[in-house]
Amino acid sequence: MSRFKDAEKILQGAETWKEKCLLGEGSLFSERALWTRPVFQELREVHVAAKARDEVVRLLEGASPEAQCLRSEMVWVYRLIQHRKSKGPAKKREEIEYWWKKSGIALEEDRELLSDTLLGAGIVNAGVAYGTKVWLEIRFFAGAMAEWSSLEQRKRESLLDDSWDFASWLDGTEFAQGSMFRHAMLFLLFPEKFEPIISAKAKKEILRLGDRHAGKSDKPPVAV
Repeated sequence: MSRFKDAEKILQGAETWKEKCLLGEGSLFSERALWTRPVFQELREVHVAAKARDEVVRLLEGASPEAQCLRSEMVWVYRLIQHRKSKGPAKKREEIEYWWKKSGIALEEDRELLSDTLLGAGIVNAGVAYGTKVWLEIRFFAGAMAEWSSLEQRKRESLLDDSWDFASWLDGTEFAQGSMFRHAMLFLLFPEKFEPIISAKAKKEILRLGDRHAGKSDKPPVAV
């Protein structure tokens, strides 16, 4: 597929995330090293231990400031693809900043990352489930990133150079099956290869109705 021009703003944001966090283990909103294995392990344990959204909130109250800040940045990535009709920039910003403010750590970021221009540039009307199941999607995200942060730098760079290899790796991580954010992440990182669709069912229906040959590839069939 060709690059989705309407998504250029959020794809620029995704590129910042990739360079600073996935490759650099840094932070979107500070000069700290947040995207690291110990912090992801802490967040993963919080979300695995919780049986409901309210329990996640309670457990996060006792989490480290670094874990609280990291969850804010993960929510930023999670909401990036979402159209303003599904969740407006002010509501996104409020949700993103919530745990950061709780942490007591100063917010030192370039405010462009939290601007209406960027947070209002999403292209997917994600639906109710994308909002109500945030704690489950962040559980998947934290688990995947805990595994990611254990990889050698050369392996990370290699995976980010090949969309199909990355998708195969992602599908092998904990809680990947059925995740909506799995689809969002693949689009944000590889917009030339993956559609801005967060429903596996919708993708399969498109393939069913379309040209049967469109899904053939010499790579594993991970597009759906």
